Parts: sequence; structure tokens; C-alpha cells
Amino acid sequence: EEAAAVEALSRQLAAARAELEEQRASPRAAGAAWPRLLLRGGGSGSALLRSNEGAEAECRELQARLERVRLETAELERECPAEAEAAARERLECRELRAELEAEQRCATRSEHEEASLQDEVEAAKAREWRLKGEVEAALERNAGLEEDCAAASAEATRARASTQAADVRLGCRKAALASLRGAVREHTE
Repeated sequence: EEAAAVEALSRQLAAARAELEEQRASPRAAGAAWPRLLLRGGGSGSALLRSNEGAEAECRELQARLERVRLETAELERECPAEAEAAARERLECRELRAELEAEQRCATRSEHEEASLQDEVEAAKAREWRLKGEVEAALERNAGLEEDCAAASAEATRARASTQAADVRLGCRKAALASLRGAVREHTE
């Protein structure tokens, strides 16, 4: 935008200078221009002078503006390398931050996958835990049944021992009775 303004002012200034030079270089052309200027100004020489003074004032103003624009342009050109360097640093920083962000995103994605995998493992472990709890409960029920069977068998064994002991006692008594009966039969047969 400023460059366009500078260029426009430069063109206007160049055109004004060229016209002024043309008028100075060719007195005839200047003389021929006088009637036109006089006609434009209403035929008075003072109008021509005012017009000339206005053109000169405008020319000086344009020159001053052009000088200000040149100074500003020179200042901008001096600042431009520093700004370009700062922009390059910022772009480099941006690339580094983007690379860091992408690395963090990859890490976060990997963590999410690991978390999902661990969650699957937790779910599988919970399922195994419930299955094992069921097996333990079944084993406890079997053990309780076996303990009852054992208690019944133990009681039966105790009864069987008691019955055996009673049978042994009866057998002993019968043996003794039989022995005495044999003794009596032997005595009787003799």
C-alpha cells in the first residue's frame, strides 16, 4: 500500500517536474501556454501567478511527502531483516512445537491403546476371578459333601468297631461255652 502511494507520488512529481522543465526549456512553449493559462484563469495574470504558486506549493508538498515516504521505506528496509529473522525463528519454533505436539499426540494415542489393552486384561482377569470363585464354591460344596460322607463313614466305622467288639465278646463267650460243652461231652463219652 505504501509502495503504491510512493509510486503514485513519484509519478505525479515526475510529471510536474517534466512539465516545469518543458516550460523552462522552451520559452515559446511557455509563451504558447500563457494564453491557455490566461484563458483558464479568466484572463488575468494574477490567476496565472496564483496557479503557479499553487502548483509550486503542491510540488513542495509532494516532495516533502515523497521524502517522508523514502525515510519510512528506508526505516522499514532496515527493520525488515530483523523482522525476517524473527519470523524465521518463530517458524522454527512453530515447527519444533508442532513436532513436539505430534510426539505427544502419538504418546497419548499409544497410552490410550495401552489403557484399552490393560482394561481388556482387567476384564479378562475379572472373568477368570468369577470363574475361579465358582470353582472354589463348587469345591467347597464338594468338600462339605465329602466331610458329611466322611463323618457318616466315621460314624459307621465306629459303629462297626463297636459291633465287632460286641461280636468278639459274644464270640469269646460262645467259645468258652463251646469249650465247656466239649469238655462236658468228652466227660460224658468217657
